[in-house]
Amino acid sequence: MGADASEYRPIATTSAFVLAVVGGVVTALSVPGTWRVLAEGYSAGFRDTYTVVPQGSLRLYYWCAAILDPAVVILLIGGAILLFWRRESGRILLTAGCALVIALGVFGAAVKPDLFGLGPAGAIDKVLYLVPLVFPVATIVLTWSRRTSASPVMH
Repeated sequence: MGADASEYRPIATTSAFVLAVVGGVVTALSVPGTWRVLAEGYSAGFRDTYTVVPQGSLRLYYWCAAILDPAVVILLIGGAILLFWRRESGRILLTAGCALVIALGVFGAAVKPDLFGLGPAGAIDKVLYLVPLVFPVATIVLTWSRRTSASPVMH
């Protein structure tokens, strides 16, 4: 009556799969917004008082995001599917996708203005920009955990 051992997936594998798919979907949903910021700028200040077109390093960040985000979507969702199918390449794809997310997140935290659009970001804003990076780090940790690799196929 119990599940066959080949059907069993450790909770770490399932958690990494869910985090990767959610990350891929969220990244896919952000792509049109990134292109819109490059084309039209972004709202600065409260109640959309004025629009700012990103310049310098901030513009470079948005271009990097516009180019790399589709790759991140493919890496995360493809890696999640392969991980679920117990393929070693899934771990590598997930790690690469999460590494891109982390690199873009750190770059963005370094160049983005403060959260209220009033000037350069301070230390608290920089930390707040980095908080979402907990998810790709957790995905990498779960992907490479011993429990995930305990599957008889992943060796």
